[in-house]
Amino acid sequence: MKLAIGSDHQGLKHKKNFLFFFKKENIDFIDVGCNIIDGKVDYPDFVHPVCNLIIQKKVDIGILICATGNGVAMTANKYKLIRCALVWNDKIAILAKEHNNANIISFPANYISIEKSIALFNLFLKSNFKKGRHKIRLNKMINI
Repeated sequence: MKLAIGSDHQGLKHKKNFLFFFKKENIDFIDVGCNIIDGKVDYPDFVHPVCNLIIQKKVDIGILICATGNGVAMTANKYKLIRCALVWNDKIAILAKEHNNANIISFPANYISIEKSIALFNLFLKSNFKKGRHKIRLNKMINI
């Protein structure tokens, strides 16, 4: 598995902790930014590279982080082949994979801890797409 991760300035602290976690767990990743310490950036500038890496099949999944998780998710979901789920609790993390086969998860950095974000990421990774009726729904979602 290989993943891509991106954040805006609000999600930078979370992202840096994810990078440390990935290195510790020997997870292959691409960091698309942001990497500034002071100042503000626009989150779409980091969403687009993550989405394109998934569409080009250079990575399997993505993580996006901003203050609420909404802005990055809304931007990512403009792409036809992307299914980005805003994740904030255990059940949502599991269902994002089981029911929606999400290929990107977004986190609200201002509303959940770094530790919780990493725990939710692990739950998401351990979950599997259930197919069946969910596959039918997914096809309806994709074919619009």
